[in-house]
Amino acid sequence: MNILILNVHSALNLGDDGIMWGTLAGLKRIYPDAHITIAANDPESWQKYKQIKVIHSLCHWVADCQTGNWHNSLIKTPVVLAILFIYAFAFRVFGLRLRLGVHEKQHLMTAYYDADLVLSCGGGNFYANHPLSPSFFWNLIAIALSIALGKTTILLPQSVGPINGTLLKKLSRFVFNRISLIMVREPISLEFAKHALKVTSPVKLLPDIAFTLPDNQITIPVHNTKRDVFRIGVTVMDRKAQLSNFESQTNYEDMIVELLIESINMWSAEVIIFAQVFGPTPDQDDKHIAGRIYQRIYQVAKNQVRLIDSFTNALEVKSAYRQVDCLIATRMHAAIFALGVGTPTIVIGYQPKSLGMISYYGLEEYYCDIETVTYELLKAKLIKAKENIDFLKTQIILNNQQIHPYLWDWLSYLTMQI
Repeated sequence: MNILILNVHSALNLGDDGIMWGTLAGLKRIYPDAHITIAANDPESWQKYKQIKVIHSLCHWVADCQTGNWHNSLIKTPVVLAILFIYAFAFRVFGLRLRLGVHEKQHLMTAYYDADLVLSCGGGNFYANHPLSPSFFWNLIAIALSIALGKTTILLPQSVGPINGTLLKKLSRFVFNRISLIMVREPISLEFAKHALKVTSPVKLLPDIAFTLPDNQITIPVHNTKRDVFRIGVTVMDRKAQLSNFESQTNYEDMIVELLIESINMWSAEVIIFAQVFGPTPDQDDKHIAGRIYQRIYQVAKNQVRLIDSFTNALEVKSAYRQVDCLIATRMHAAIFALGVGTPTIVIGYQPKSLGMISYYGLEEYYCDIETVTYELLKAKLIKAKENIDFLKTQIILNNQQIHPYLWDWLSYLTMQI
């Protein structure tokens, strides 16, 4: 069994790392002798997984997608699309395996030709903020090539939508309607796929694969060892660096700092700032913003704040979230990891996927949108979480027990398609 996994980004994002851990563990359960290849935007970051082969993704043919440099992609796109059409036609009609260009391109086409099963990696987010989104387009083309080659193609649990632009919506519908099975990870994506895109392929609602990540209970040092200290964990992101028209970054950072300092004053809380994503590009590296917020709090309460920005894998970060009493999470997979170990979580969402995820737990009242959140709103949610901490932990544990039987259902759906 040869398995090709597409649309993989970077292991420096520990949310993606957690999904890949669960994906590989699951595939080895049902296909213990499988040869697994992943086509990644940041292939070097995945070399730590010795049991798989790592190659460059298709978008490298038109751009430097590791750094997000798409400047020449429009010029190269027509030529590359023509080449891919010829490859698919020659393979389907004449059985020819055409491979031209540098070794990286040849390796990718070999993986496509040899694949018995093609998967679009779990945790992917098929959304487009702009009518012309090159990264979105090439994620679709990577799947379309698999379909054109006649391969069984499946989307592992991920988010779908929103998609702006009539052309991209039509292209998405065309590709998705030719996929063997689509798995989505929240009800919002299910609604979008079925009603906005009008997808006719089978669509299944399943939990994010990162929920399968085990808890190794790794201990992190804390300043105050008293058992009754209220510990608040925080993950943050520089949304402005990723989305130039986001105008609330300064307010967002000020709000986080003010709330954490007031929590220290009110409750003698200990604050732990976590960095969970480390690249591959500066706008995706949380160490910078985490460091900024840490320094501002350190100037006021240096003995009650610490920064942890040296995680090497998702197992470490998930265990770390067990050791806080409440997590304020802007990174969605920080919320997934924290909830998975029973830690009450307040989510500051920057895409619909975050609201969809927390709805699994019936905790929508602990969600706020990064575009509209205010200091007063976030403070009220934190106070409510602290006052109801034991109830919340019990509710989360019960929900984990309800979700657990479905965590590996994606494997059953895979075997049905082969």
